[in-house]
This record gives sequence, structure tokens and C-alpha cells, in this order.
Amino acid sequence: MPFQILLFEAVLTGMSWVLAQPFLAINQPGKVTMTQTISFGLGIPLLFILAKSNQLVGVAFSLLIISIVRLLATYILFDIRFRIHLRKQNA
Repeated sequence: MPFQILLFEAVLTGMSWVLAQPFLAINQPGKVTMTQTISFGLGIPLLFILAKSNQLVGVAFSLLIISIVRLLATYILFDIRFRIHLRKQNA
């Protein structure tokens, strides 16, 4: 079970890094640093809380939650800065 959770976490982390590349390309690395800092600040207490109660599965879930928060923060910044909506439009 932890392997499947970590596999999904890796996919979400990759997606957030792909969304972060335009910020690096236009020389705004501070926005990427901000999303990383937010996820790191959330990650430390979350790892301690979930690892203590659920051991390995808790660690995997905490990493998944951190990746989801990082992806959402990057998506919101991407949407605000570039005004490109990644949602599918109805034809």
C-alpha cells in the first residue's frame, strides 16, 4: 500500500515541477521558493503527526498531502500570473 501512495505522490510532485518551470523561465524563482517553503512548513509537523500514529503508511500519506498542497499552490500561482486556465472548456 505505501508504494502505491508514493507512486501517486511522485506523479503529483512531477506535475507541480512542470507547472513551476515557467516561473523559472521568466526569472521569478521566488514564487517557486514560496510554494516549496509552504509545503516544507506543512510537511514537518505532518510527518511527525502521521508517522507516530500510522508508521509507514502515515509517512506516505503525509508526503501525498504535501504534494497535493504544493501542486495546488503552484496551480493557483500559475493561474494568477499567466491567466491561463488549465480547466477544460466546454465546446
